Amino acid sequence: MERLLDHIWVILKTLSDSGDLRYTDLIILSTPKIGSAATSERTIAQCLKGSFIERPEKGVYRLTDKGRAMIRALETPTT
Repeated sequence: MERLLDHIWVILKTLSDSGDLRYTDLIILSTPKIGSAATSERTIAQCLKGSFIERPEKGVYRLTDKGRAMIRALETPTT
């Protein structure tokens, strides 16, 4: 579960840092941190399913308010 959250954080943070991205660009930017393109693709699908990201038009991905809240939650240290 922790690894999945790490991967989700990479996708969300990439979109947060870069703004809206085309699918291919999101894969290219996230894969070095995640490890494989296939894992990046699965993580993007999970982020869409969880409504952390959206597809405002075909092939373009955008961070949602829920995704921004998830970044804050994942960056907040737990004690």
